[in-house]
Amino acid sequence: MEAIILAAGRGKRLHNLLEGRPKCLLEVGGRPLIDRLLRDLLDLKVEKIVLCVGYRAENLKKHVTRRFNNPRIHFVRNPLYNITNNSFTLWLARNKVRKDFLLVNGDNILDPNLIKKVCQYDGTVIPIVRKQCYDAEDMKVRVTAQGHVCEINKSIRENVSGESIGIRKVAFSDYKVFKDALNRLILRKRKFQSFYTEVFQDLINQGLKIPYLDTGDYYYDEIDDEGDWVRTNKEFALKESVGN
Repeated sequence: MEAIILAAGRGKRLHNLLEGRPKCLLEVGGRPLIDRLLRDLLDLKVEKIVLCVGYRAENLKKHVTRRFNNPRIHFVRNPLYNITNNSFTLWLARNKVRKDFLLVNGDNILDPNLIKKVCQYDGTVIPIVRKQCYDAEDMKVRVTAQGHVCEINKSIRENVSGESIGIRKVAFSDYKVFKDALNRLILRKRKFQSFYTEVFQDLINQGLKIPYLDTGDYYYDEIDDEGDWVRTNKEFALKESVGN
């Protein structure tokens, strides 16, 4: 198992907290987000971790090297991070994996057991969480009665089945068609500011059956603004106070 972590973004809505640092260095519960993620992946014996950097790339690389200094961690830099989105960052890392891999957003908080469950899933899968209500920033999905994702994007407004969370798994047996779809998005359509979830939608439209994985039993969160950060730190403080 390998992993690609997308961590090139700046986190503009969190600039008062970040003070010039990349978003994935934001601390939650006293630890930077990227430290939590890298430690969990290394503990799961992920063989290769491709960390995609962009904003303040050298600062992030120095931080990771100082904290981990692990030969399993490799870096890919997106020099155009300020005018592109995560699909372009992923495209830059497209030839760095040779096995089944996890595709992870570097600014999310994921329960280690959730990561383990996705790792152990046999095949390509889109993990989701079901909520009572969804906002404009949620990457929403619709699913079929047969258990497959049929639509994935932020603009879904009705009949939402769940939110696609910040981790997916791509089986290497699907990687040729996955990379072909990624190349279409970047090289043919030139959609440099798109989300990489458009690749999954392209594959679904082409007929690939991609199951969803319900992860509601595990902790997951993402921090988009200062309100999210305050709430999440309170949750972590509560977890520590009750010993969980």
